[in-house]
Amino acid sequence: MSVAKVLEISASSNKSFEDAIQTGISRVNTSVDQVQGAWIQEQKS
Repeated sequence: MSVAKVLEISASSNKSFEDAIQTGISRVNTSVDQVQGAWIQEQKS
């Protein structure tokens, strides 16, 4: 049986959008096991 969990995360970076995404995913990986994907809903500059 599969279980899905949806989390909303906000992250920022002075370098790039990609860096902000990696920062957010890294933060989640510290508390959630087996993260298999991410969906980026919005980007603001």
